[in-house]
Amino acid sequence: MALKHLLKALVPPRARRYLRDRFVAFNVRHFAGLKVVRLAPDEAAVTCLVKNGEYYLRAFIDHHLRQGFRHIFILDNGSSDETVQIAAAHPNVSVFQTSLDVGMYQGNLKRHLAQRTVKGGWCLDVDIDEFFDYPYSHVVPLKRFLRYLNSNHFTVVINQMLDLYSENTLSHLLVTVDEDIHSVYRFFDLSEVERVLYRKSTLTPKYGNRNTVTDPGLELLYGGIRKRLYGINCLLTKHSLFKRSDDLDLFPHVHFVYRGVFTSVTELKREIERFIKVHNKELAKPFRWTKDAATIIGAVERAKKVLPN
Repeated sequence: MALKHLLKALVPPRARRYLRDRFVAFNVRHFAGLKVVRLAPDEAAVTCLVKNGEYYLRAFIDHHLRQGFRHIFILDNGSSDETVQIAAAHPNVSVFQTSLDVGMYQGNLKRHLAQRTVKGGWCLDVDIDEFFDYPYSHVVPLKRFLRYLNSNHFTVVINQMLDLYSENTLSHLLVTVDEDIHSVYRFFDLSEVERVLYRKSTLTPKYGNRNTVTDPGLELLYGGIRKRLYGINCLLTKHSLFKRSDDLDLFPHVHFVYRGVFTSVTELKREIERFIKVHNKELAKPFRWTKDAATIIGAVERAKKVLPN
């Protein structure tokens, strides 16, 4: 312990981080799948550090590939379940492995995985129990969302986590392995969520003081259902989606990206709602029938006689 404190006092922070990053790179090995993807500006890949994520893994893969993410990179940290086997069997998933202590090297591991595997485009770094979404994703494809970010010169998107739970007791997990996570986990509780303006957070001066925030009302959220049940005032805000650029400093804090131009999905939502309002007011026209019902039905019947079945 004395040697650790001595090294910390003698070695500058940048040098310590460099040495830790090199140590991490030496201790991460490729196991299966692509080693790297090269993305277009409107493409994105997913990175995920995980241990024993079998319960979530199939739903996690399906969710993000359906959203339009091109590839998923899993960094396994010594799973004893079927995480590695399930991930390695999927053609759009790659597996890397490490035995390093996540408590000591989490930020370094996340940074290494993103920098090593995702070249160009965008990267989404999430935990195995986190399912990324954004407003109007059912009508706005991921590529269009990323083009919106690129056109506005954003490099990072702030994400707010919403903890979902089911109506079942925890004991049901002892006998249930394969279930529809989206339909089972559909309840949430916002009563213990604490809101702090991004610029007034105690974390920002240390990890985000060089970030450019376009929305002055942007907030960091804390607490939620975990605070109500367990007294844990955890940070619910993440800088999860970021452009793969050397200009960004990834994960000086495991939830933060540094030197980014930030937006939140709230801004995207306002843009879409503004477009809908203008479109409905100025461009949308009601549909009007130009023929009566008898004429239309007659035309259909004549078409049936002429066209082959």
